[in-house]
Amino acid sequence: KKKKKGIIKEINVSIMTTTPSISDIQLDMEYKGAVRFPAWVGLAVCSAICMAAFCSETPSDERKSDQRWALAVYSISMCVSVIATLAYLFVRGIFAGQIFETGMVTLLLVFWGIGLPVIMKPDNSIAVANDIVINANLYFFSWGCFAMCIFLTLSLFQENMGVNVRQLVAEKQKQMSWFYLAASSLVVMGSAVRIYRSDAVECGNEDGGELY
Repeated sequence: KKKKKGIIKEINVSIMTTTPSISDIQLDMEYKGAVRFPAWVGLAVCSAICMAAFCSETPSDERKSDQRWALAVYSISMCVSVIATLAYLFVRGIFAGQIFETGMVTLLLVFWGIGLPVIMKPDNSIAVANDIVINANLYFFSWGCFAMCIFLTLSLFQENMGVNVRQLVAEKQKQMSWFYLAASSLVVMGSAVRIYRSDAVECGNEDGGELY
């Protein structure tokens, strides 16, 4: 009986030492690059919502060149993000942090960097028209897609270059505050110039009078 009890205790100890805890599983997932998996899922969802909202509002036979470009951005973003999500689920070891993921993130960042101003331009009447948001889903979820691309880019940059972005921002708060102020000032200035030009054209006479 004593031998049996000793064997049972040894088995219990071995099971407790070999069974991974929840913290070990989370650490293993983060090490394998799963920290970007929610961003890929979020990008796929936001792109699908944008795609559905765009197709429901603009008939295929009435789409202009700018609207077709916006549709291409939504389509590529949704397809790439879905492929990346499946890659994280099935072949994470050869995808996460590798050249395939880096290429996908770079492609999406370029497409959204070019496509977002087209989508937000009032003259194109895609998400905004006459300084009014005409399609809230396209407006907010397009910005959400762009934010996801920025997060994916910074995460890959931190992982591949060994730079702690959070620590860098925390150490240089004053410089980052000046950067945020400059960026917001440029956005406000661009909107002000566009409004000034549209109002000036309306104030000018038909003979090409001066702009006021």
